[in-house]
Amino acid sequence: MALIPNFYIESVVTISVMVNGSKKCIGTGFLVGDLMEITDGSKKYGLYLITNKHVVKNQNQIFIGFNQNGGTSSYDFPVKLSEGQRLFYSEHVNPQVDIIALSINTSFLNNMNAKYHFFPLDEQAFTISDMKNNGVFEGDLVYSLGYPLNLGNTSQKNPICRLGCISRVSDLYIPGNPDVNFLVDAQSFPGNSGGPVILRPELSAVVGSKSQPKTALLGILHSYIPYQDALISRQTGETYSIMQENSGLTKVHPVDYIIHVVNLERNRVGDNNISRYEMVIPNEKPQLEIPNPNNSETNDNIRSDSDSPTGESQT
Repeated sequence: MALIPNFYIESVVTISVMVNGSKKCIGTGFLVGDLMEITDGSKKYGLYLITNKHVVKNQNQIFIGFNQNGGTSSYDFPVKLSEGQRLFYSEHVNPQVDIIALSINTSFLNNMNAKYHFFPLDEQAFTISDMKNNGVFEGDLVYSLGYPLNLGNTSQKNPICRLGCISRVSDLYIPGNPDVNFLVDAQSFPGNSGGPVILRPELSAVVGSKSQPKTALLGILHSYIPYQDALISRQTGETYSIMQENSGLTKVHPVDYIIHVVNLERNRVGDNNISRYEMVIPNEKPQLEIPNPNNSETNDNIRSDSDSPTGESQT
């Protein structure tokens, strides 16, 4: 019995960079959908890559990894992130919030036969208010999805799933609390940064609490809390070494901050440059011959702002 919808898995991507001539997975990202219009009852979304600031910091180019639709291989599509001081993505304005958003050109992904989906923010995500109203508290189980320890460098991009629980969240429900994180007990490692944290559905609950019949995106993980201990010389009393371990407690920014930065990126790109994607769970397609994503003709087309409505490259 699967407790995670398959399209959640398909929404998670690898983020890699070139290191000594080879691609190295340095982090995780995932796609979210921002509702843009409803036509004849069909919802259409603009898509955005979400990850951490520190994952893309000082990187002029990254590679976003998608599986092939109907195939057994994957492709890393190059994305230019900056030109001089100009950034081709949006950062959250709060320096304590470690999130960026980059608008995605869905037409390019479709043409390249990429297998992808997204978390619709209006249907499959809980804001802080939603979490409180739905009775999400300490002890509720969660999943984290990501590519730790360079495990994204495989022929198929399938994220690692880890089970944990919410360790502390009640502080966020206090009006005026300036905290931008909640804590989960789900051990994370380098490469997990930028991955989604998902509520696990539960049909049973103790008296006085609510069951959780629905799974939903709760936020984005960005760091763990380290445990440090000092080795002290018995002879001199001085500290000569400090040992650091992973405490298992991971910091998560709630969905509210993802929505904030998506709005910034939508305003940066402009609605006329954002392609719409209809909310359907994609069917498997026959395997097609895919152009080389490293070809100069396809470079950067994955960004929505890389092509103007006239087909000319924007400056």
